[in-house]
Amino acid sequence: MDTDGLCFLFKMICISDTLQLMKTHNDESWKTIIDPAFDKLVKTYIDFLTSFEKSPREGRLNFPDEFIKPILEKSDIKDTSKTDMESLDVVFAFLEKVGIASKKDLKIFYAFFSSKNADDILNICPEMMKILPEEESRRFYKNKLEFYKNHPELKPDSEILDKNTLDFYAFVMSLLIRYLFVKLYADGKEIINGDDEFFKKSNAIFPVLGVILSSFSQLANQRTLAELRENIVKGDDKSLIKAVTIDKNILYFDEVKKRIAQAQLSGDSDFFNKLGRAIASNPLRRIGQHGKTYAVLNLFWVMGLYKLTNEELYYFLKSCGLIPPDYPHAFQKFVRRHIRSVYNF
Repeated sequence: MDTDGLCFLFKMICISDTLQLMKTHNDESWKTIIDPAFDKLVKTYIDFLTSFEKSPREGRLNFPDEFIKPILEKSDIKDTSKTDMESLDVVFAFLEKVGIASKKDLKIFYAFFSSKNADDILNICPEMMKILPEEESRRFYKNKLEFYKNHPELKPDSEILDKNTLDFYAFVMSLLIRYLFVKLYADGKEIINGDDEFFKKSNAIFPVLGVILSSFSQLANQRTLAELRENIVKGDDKSLIKAVTIDKNILYFDEVKKRIAQAQLSGDSDFFNKLGRAIASNPLRRIGQHGKTYAVLNLFWVMGLYKLTNEELYYFLKSCGLIPPDYPHAFQKFVRRHIRSVYNF
């Protein structure tokens, strides 16, 4: 077959795929698999990412002077990636201080994060369900709750991550994140009233800074900072350069200090030229074409998006206002490469 014939055949295949998709798809079928109002949460997160993209400083941080000194005095400045219970304590204290969360809310948070018993976690769910404003969402979670009550064999009884365990925690995490979303926003309006002095004196800045920097990395590299750090440990210079472009504190890491010492001893001027440009560069000088799509998939995958077929996932993302890679081939390749290969379930 000549070149013209091959081009014609390829076009016919693309047309056939498009017609088949138009004939069979239901762009709201995702609502039967995950929370029908989950797109509200994702749209708010996308707005958060878009505000970064529009920054005239291209991702350079610009804290007021009165914030910088208290930050520098804290030993945690070298690592903003903590996600342990101590970090959660700091965040919870700040949420209570500024009036976002009540003591009752904090009891729910602590019960969820500290409990290893499935029944104890399920007992928390009704309190979270009541606050959801959408009747269809309340019904969705109520049905899920009844399902687990009627099928005790599907509740996790160990730390083994099988499909049943994954589905259980996806249901609970989805409910928890929706609950937090409703607490943070009322009628789409932000209700946070900041307390600058408390914020400066506490360590709440570090989880916030960690979220900001990781968001930068996802927009620019379609990789989290945690993924880049894992690659740095394996000796990947490209990941090191990308990470330093986002977070200059990477230079404090032992693996990076060893790599710098190695380059100095060997006279590796090429490495130092790249490192120097990375240090001076703005985090969002370059933004990946599908950075927001990646960020959404990465953050919400374990909250239920993994349950969607590629077609359902594509139309869910479209309903959130994103422009994912073209369906089916480019989109399937994107999800397989960036998400499924990482989570492996």
